[in-house]
Amino acid sequence: AVVSTQSTGDMAEVDIETYNSLQWVMDNDPEDLFLTFCAQESRFVEVIESPLVAGGENIEVTNFNKVGYVNAYIQWKFVNRIEEQIKAFKKGFAYIIPLSKLAVFDENELEYLICGIAQIDVEDWCKYTEFKGGYSATHH
Repeated sequence: AVVSTQSTGDMAEVDIETYNSLQWVMDNDPEDLFLTFCAQESRFVEVIESPLVAGGENIEVTNFNKVGYVNAYIQWKFVNRIEEQIKAFKKGFAYIIPLSKLAVFDENELEYLICGIAQIDVEDWCKYTEFKGGYSATHH
């Protein structure tokens, strides 16, 4: 098994510390860290431990299974731990725009539709602006 480079690239963009930790696990023998197939996160004042796989709290991470651990951790980080929030977001979003209408877009096109572009070309904007109601390009 191989760790998805797309997923690790996403992890590097979202959380560089976690990416570096997972990369260390991949590049080294993780047995001395006494890791298990669990993830820990702080929620307010408590630390919550979530198994990455069934019975994960009883499975030690070894050189043999570290790829599975890293893949399971990435799956948890990007999908499992936020599943309820994603479902709620999709339900609300679908109320406004039917999800079937979005199927023709890939993730980059959808991001562009929702967020627009990061930089505005003012010259281009002015070139294609149509003024109405007594306003003009020289209006102050």
